[in-house]
Amino acid sequence: MHQRLTDTRCLIPHLEKMKSQLGKLPGTVIADAGYGGEENYDYLEQNEVSAIVKYGIYHREKSKAWQNR
Repeated sequence: MHQRLTDTRCLIPHLEKMKSQLGKLPGTVIADAGYGGEENYDYLEQNEVSAIVKYGIYHREKSKAWQNR
């Protein structure tokens, strides 16, 4: 995909480019936590794209320190 410090802002433009080239969006998107963000989740939901995208603090929430708060 793209190498940027904040991947969050490049998911939608990337998918829009795919849509313009292929005529449709993919049925499913798989991305790492760098692409997790409310705007991206909303976009994917509104466009009926299934998504497997971790949110930014997923791993932190799974840590023992977080759970023992």
